[in-house]
Amino acid sequence: LLRYLKKIFYNSVAELRLGISSNNYAEIALGHSRQINDKLNVGGKLKFLLGVGNVNIKMTDMKVQMAEDKWMVQANGEMNTSVKGLTIPTKEESGKEIKNPSERDLVDWDNIDLNSPGLSGFGMAVDLGATYKLREDLTLSAAILDLGFISWSNTIKAKTSNTPWEFNGFQNIAMGSDDADGDKPLEDQLEDLGNDIENYASFHRTETGSSSTRALGATLNIGADYVFPLYDKLHFGFLSSTRINGKYSWSEGRISANVTPVKWFDAGVNYGISSFGSSFGWILNFHPCGFNFFVGMDHLMTKVTPQYIPVGKLNTNVSVGFNVTFGKKI
Repeated sequence: LLRYLKKIFYNSVAELRLGISSNNYAEIALGHSRQINDKLNVGGKLKFLLGVGNVNIKMTDMKVQMAEDKWMVQANGEMNTSVKGLTIPTKEESGKEIKNPSERDLVDWDNIDLNSPGLSGFGMAVDLGATYKLREDLTLSAAILDLGFISWSNTIKAKTSNTPWEFNGFQNIAMGSDDADGDKPLEDQLEDLGNDIENYASFHRTETGSSSTRALGATLNIGADYVFPLYDKLHFGFLSSTRINGKYSWSEGRISANVTPVKWFDAGVNYGISSFGSSFGWILNFHPCGFNFFVGMDHLMTKVTPQYIPVGKLNTNVSVGFNVTFGKKI
């Protein structure tokens, strides 16, 4: 059995794909809605985007092959980051020891610095939506959000070497310190192995100070609102959301119950199933004359330790908003 398991382990090939994307910006928006008739209402919002920072890291076609006589790793990775004031030096620029010419442009993670941060991108986007009252107790809605782009400056690009790395085992192990034949003790060979892996997995800086333009991840929402016949202040809803963002796209279906006991306050609970699993959330919305304030969560931490450390599902979010309203209150 051990011989069989060893054969499986040492003849395995694993293929991995990893990706990290972070798009951070603030927005200034102007919106307007108009009642077309007693059933149809349309609206739109023009948004000006102020980019704070953008990071995209992806590892594609990463292969790990383990055989009895050698281990081999091959990866194809790219990194693009746009943050004003961010400096990502190479090992040569940091004055570190370079054992071979291929290490000159390796990113020196230990000496990354951020000076005078500020805006590093500008863009525009629109939100478009409409509601249609199909019946007195049923209203349908549809909207497309974040349809636009943002241009980033101070872009730093880097990529992996894209050549396979091989480990053929420890060779000529010396019993003490390095000897005249060039043999090394096991401790030194382990240190060399760690350095080789670190250099191989690191990125080579290829470009600095460039600019790039990226489309925002748009979101398509389709919903329905049903008025409970026995209590017209209680509504049940359904919302389908689809995020269109390349490999980071996702879909979600969510049902909700919302109550408006008075004109200036409403609350709701919701349950959703998405590409990331299920979640339960809530919202409180205060909207007296002149302003609107809301707070809510779509993902709750249901399990925590006695020290309030979340376990199980760790994803959670909190949304807080404040709007100043103009015009006559309906």
